[in-house]
Amino acid sequence: MWKAYNASIRIKTTIKKVLDSISDNSINMVFCDKIKYKSEQPFYNVTDAMFCKNNAYHKENEFRFYFDGVKDNYCTINAQGLIDNVMVSPFISREAKLLLEYVRNEFPNLNITESSIIE
Repeated sequence: MWKAYNASIRIKTTIKKVLDSISDNSINMVFCDKIKYKSEQPFYNVTDAMFCKNNAYHKENEFRFYFDGVKDNYCTINAQGLIDNVMVSPFISREAKLLLEYVRNEFPNLNITESSIIE
């Protein structure tokens, strides 16, 4: 999945921590739910469109959030205590590795692990 999403890190937290961390008064409502994986079909309602994906992605075990009232695709959060673990892709660039070293030095208590997946 690292390559499929062109992702460099995975941040592990809990739903409660995400919801508790929101400190943005412009957010009116938060919609969240676990993704349901189904065979290919047209969407019949808004909930299916928001929280359903094809069976091919079932291993993602995705949980999705939608924020009503967010301005410019940004939301203010209090990140203190939000992150349980940061997992790093084995495919990160040289520049990202340098940034990771900086983060490790600046936040020594942050639990950072590297993925054990090999290409």
